Amino acid sequence: MRSVAMRNGIDPDIIALEEESTSTWENLVYSRPLIKECASIVGISDRYHLARIQYLAEIQGWGNLPVYPADNPPNDAFTLRSMLREVAAMLYYMLVSPLV
Repeated sequence: MRSVAMRNGIDPDIIALEEESTSTWENLVYSRPLIKECASIVGISDRYHLARIQYLAEIQGWGNLPVYPADNPPNDAFTLRSMLREVAAMLYYMLVSPLV
């Protein structure tokens, strides 16, 4: 996603990437220390994943986190599989997020 930010004019020296997480929930948790001194932040991910990022960010107290899609070329089989995965993941987080 670093390349997406750079293609959109973001100076590579100010891009912070979190690379330890294994889930969207962890990504938001582990990102918080990286952004303490940032004037603004955005989330960049695949288009199908943006709703989950915003939902989990809100639960974790990030407020309305701006998110933008990475411009990945569509692939119908991948897109369908990804969308189904997102529905399952959203249901999971809606049911267990207070416990995570």
